[in-house]
Amino acid sequence: MSLIDAAFWTKIVMRIAIIAVVFVVGGYYGYVLITWTNPDPKKIFEPAYGCEAVLPEPAITDFYDVDLTSIEVAVETATSALQTTTGGIPKFPPIVYVYRLDISGQNFGTARQATELADALRFRNVSPDRPAPTQYRWRDDLLGRTLVVDTATLNFDYGYDITRAPVIPNLNLPSLPLAPSIASDVLSAVGLYSREFREGKTFAYPVNITRQGNTETIAEARSLQEASLVRVDFQKATVALQYDKTKINQFGQQGRVNFIDFLDSTKFNIQDENLVRYTFPRVAQTPVVGNVQVYVQSLKRADGQEQAFRIVVRNWVTETFPCGTYPIIEAADALRLIKEGQGKVVYLTERGGDRIQKLQMPPITEVNIFTVELAYLETFQRQDYLQPIYVAEGEVTFNNGKVGNIGVYIPAIASFGQ
Repeated sequence: MSLIDAAFWTKIVMRIAIIAVVFVVGGYYGYVLITWTNPDPKKIFEPAYGCEAVLPEPAITDFYDVDLTSIEVAVETATSALQTTTGGIPKFPPIVYVYRLDISGQNFGTARQATELADALRFRNVSPDRPAPTQYRWRDDLLGRTLVVDTATLNFDYGYDITRAPVIPNLNLPSLPLAPSIASDVLSAVGLYSREFREGKTFAYPVNITRQGNTETIAEARSLQEASLVRVDFQKATVALQYDKTKINQFGQQGRVNFIDFLDSTKFNIQDENLVRYTFPRVAQTPVVGNVQVYVQSLKRADGQEQAFRIVVRNWVTETFPCGTYPIIEAADALRLIKEGQGKVVYLTERGGDRIQKLQMPPITEVNIFTVELAYLETFQRQDYLQPIYVAEGEVTFNNGKVGNIGVYIPAIASFGQ
């Protein structure tokens, strides 16, 4: 074969190879595009349930007992924002994970971890006492500090005696934007800060703590100049659903998709461009507080004094994987149910008022819901499951003409049985 013939056939083979590669790659991505843009949601997003025969309803506390059926409730603004996020992905998935709390109880390991926590908070050469069978308590009489750890859950309360609170104004306080960073460092120092905290929400409030007898009051101050502390509340983020968008349609053709498996990195190593991941915060008794709180007392640590005046931790740990997937109602239906009086008012305050205390409010004449979001309810007291709820927030008008803010919770799971 001459060189001319060889060159000719080489070009032919190269062109055929290029066409074949383009055909295979293009066909693959075309298949992915077609199957993804035309899914069968009912077949793919089929709940597996699995936690128990009948889930308990979320323990939502109705703090204000407001009858919304007798009040004009407008939800048009919220409804218009419910459709999708960027890229056409639904804002809320049709099914979500439900998690069982991991309460292993007291053992030798938890007692050791409690001691390590005490060391991290500089309770050194101090022996704890046992005020309860599952509690260790350390006292530092020199600095007026106390640490109480529940060895069954590793939740704890740490703080100085209230008589040691900084004076007002506390010129050592950080700014409100800086306080969450300091509080995060405090949690990191005791081994608590994690991805769940980084992806979650924080709230910072200038506060004062007072006590009359056995009653303690934590009140939001109007400004830093009138506060002795900055309270930082953390709401951890929780994965509500995760999957590889290139695989669920394929799996859906073979039967029910096991969405829990997508959380197992040993089974699926999902590429970033194929990952669909919904995360939502864990709200506490109201939408603007959390169950992990750090009371910051200084911008920098002084000799013999921690930056945190108080740390309150109800860091409920869930099992590694969800126990099941459950269907949720659509957000528009949640708003409809709220208008029908099935939601519970958990947060109500005048504009510019105290967002921490639950104060008596005047009667409401009008409600305008601006946002509705999915979240997990994490109560201050122990619960069996971490379950989703809808959080609706907006503006209210009181009968005295003043305006304020409102927060309403309603369960998100469509059915508590299988």
